[in-house]
Amino acid sequence: MDKATRNTIERATQQARNLLDEDFFYQLEGTFDVLRSGVIASKGGAHLSELQQAQRNKIIAAIEHKRSAGMNVSDSVTDYVRDAAFTTLNRFVALKMLEARELVQECVTKGEHSAGYREFCGMAPGVSLLPDAAGYLPGCERDRHGSVLMELEKAGECYEPQLKRLARNVLRQRYTDGVIDEMLAPERVSYEDLARASSDTSSPEPPSILKSIFHDTSGNGGLLVAWLASDARDAEIGSKEATRELRKLVLSKLGLQLPEDVALAKLRSITARYVLAGEFRSDLTCAPPASLDPVPAPASKDELTAVEELARQLRTNFSEAYSTMADRVEAELGLQNAKLPPSCLGSIDTFRFEERVLLTYCGELIAEKRFDEAIEIIRGREHSFWLDRDVGRKAQWEACRRMADLGRLCATVRESVSKAGGDANTWIDAYTAKDGWFRLDQAQRRLEAWVANLDDDPQERPLGVVRGAYEETCRAMADGFMKAMVRGSWTLSANLHQTHSRLHIVRAPARRIV
Repeated sequence: MDKATRNTIERATQQARNLLDEDFFYQLEGTFDVLRSGVIASKGGAHLSELQQAQRNKIIAAIEHKRSAGMNVSDSVTDYVRDAAFTTLNRFVALKMLEARELVQECVTKGEHSAGYREFCGMAPGVSLLPDAAGYLPGCERDRHGSVLMELEKAGECYEPQLKRLARNVLRQRYTDGVIDEMLAPERVSYEDLARASSDTSSPEPPSILKSIFHDTSGNGGLLVAWLASDARDAEIGSKEATRELRKLVLSKLGLQLPEDVALAKLRSITARYVLAGEFRSDLTCAPPASLDPVPAPASKDELTAVEELARQLRTNFSEAYSTMADRVEAELGLQNAKLPPSCLGSIDTFRFEERVLLTYCGELIAEKRFDEAIEIIRGREHSFWLDRDVGRKAQWEACRRMADLGRLCATVRESVSKAGGDANTWIDAYTAKDGWFRLDQAQRRLEAWVANLDDDPQERPLGVVRGAYEETCRAMADGFMKAMVRGSWTLSANLHQTHSRLHIVRAPARRIV
């Protein structure tokens, strides 16, 4: 684009902005009683319709928000008009660009006579009858039974901004979720109410004390994780009387109602038990043990998600604290004595006892020659929290994996041997092939070398089973090979008789070195 074209576009844009600025100032003064000087009438005139009054309230709220940020009375009005003009012009330019690229029908080029606009009015004829395009103004709820846009609304989904949901994201900059819940609780809370609440100077609620105490954490979840992991800030929480806010946050985030007038250490213990029991319960594929009955469960999907995320962050960021916490909760709930089918334990090892139960179960599967099932469980536990922290336990799981690998190879090779035929050369080829039977001996050596270096003895029964399977498979291979040798008159090659192998290969005459 050359300089002349750029200058032309710049001048046209500035002229359009100036026209919009003047038009918006005229509407503010003539319709909404908002003067350019910043003077705003205490209430709108009687000429305003209900929709116009709602629009006036929103305009004033936006101007007041700018004033609370430090602007003077006249600059706040000027800045509001500048923003409105900029937004309006951008929308018209965007629609014009879409038209030029034929991505939409003509909608702005010919004003009300644009083809797309006329088609729109044909589908919803009531739109053109509304004064001042009132159908597009915010401030009232959609009429679900008599809307003039009913034809279009039935054709798809209507976008309806959720005021409270959007407000929550803004309010989180100053408050924790428990305080925000109380702010949003009234049925008819308005935009103006929430705009005032988000201001640093006019909010009826003080800023979050917890956020100032846990200033180095991120979000409400990070705050709770830091509190659960350490009691280092309990004294500050108590001295600044932030316990009530903490209880509100736990209720809002996790759905747990904590008792009043209880020490912070006790509140932490109750919350930790709720979080870990909630994750453990949700991961089971069977009914939870009766010892979990006194512990309440998250009532909603969002609360359960928050519980699981809290437990994950504790394991990731505060592993030492989590280990101590989980062992204590496990003992309090008597889970190490719970009669749970091992196959019902999920994929997350919330508690230490789950790892031990599952390792024993894998040994039982191997002893029953259900090698594939054992390997599937072992693969799912390769990065278990408890195994990453205990080298000895990880070594036991590795021994179990090598037992399962050897057992599975025994079954595969035994089946292949039973179908093998031909002469001795065929058997030798089967053993030495890329995926041949030699892998059986390789797996056996890897297992025995690993077991010999374990600090604690592995499970005896599965180890005995795979050793027996290996011996039986080797015996079957030896028997089959001997029969093949007999069939071939003890000949390994058509060109070399067995009786000549020592003479020509083992004791071949040495070649002269020059």
